[in-house]
Amino acid sequence: MGGSAGGGLAVSVVHKLIQGGYRNQISGLVPLASTNVQRSAVPPEYQHLHTSMTENSGEIPFVTAEMSDGVYNLLGGNPPYNDESKHWFPVTMGVEGVKDFPPTWILDCEKDCVRDDGRVLQAEMEDAGLKVKREVVKGMPHYYWSFPLQAAAEDFRKRLVAGLKWVLDSQEEELPN
Repeated sequence: MGGSAGGGLAVSVVHKLIQGGYRNQISGLVPLASTNVQRSAVPPEYQHLHTSMTENSGEIPFVTAEMSDGVYNLLGGNPPYNDESKHWFPVTMGVEGVKDFPPTWILDCEKDCVRDDGRVLQAEMEDAGLKVKREVVKGMPHYYWSFPLQAAAEDFRKRLVAGLKWVLDSQEEELPN
C-alpha cells in the first residue's frame, strides 16, 4: 500500500517481488492516487485511457502535469527504460508488467493529473484476467484526504477500509481449500 509516489513504488515493489519468486507472500496491492507511469511511457494500446494530464492541468488541481513531469526529470525517471530500469515502471510494460499481480484496489481522485495512471493499471490488470477494483472520488484533487477537512478524512477512511476488506476477501477466494 502506498500513496502518490509511494503508490507507484508499491506497484514497482510488487512487480519486483513477483519477479523474485515471492508472489505467495503478497496478499494484495492498494495504490492510492499513485503515480505509476510517466505520461510519454504509457503503452500505445492504453494511451487513449490516459487523458488526465491534459484534463487536470492548470490551476484547479494542486499537483499539475508540469509538476509531475518535473519530478520525473529531477529523479531521472524519464523513458526510454532499459531492461533493468523498466522493472521499476512495470505499467510501461503493459500486461506483461502486471502478470501475476495480487488482488488490487485502486483509489484515484477525479481532479488529479495522475488519475489515469490508475486507469491504465486497471485496464492492464483486467486484460491480464486479474482481480482489480478501482474507485475514482468525484470532484477531489490529488491526495484530498491530507487536507485539514474532517469530512474528507472520514470519507477516505471509509473508502480505504472497504478497499482493504475487498483485497483481503479477494485474497481468501484465491487460497486453496
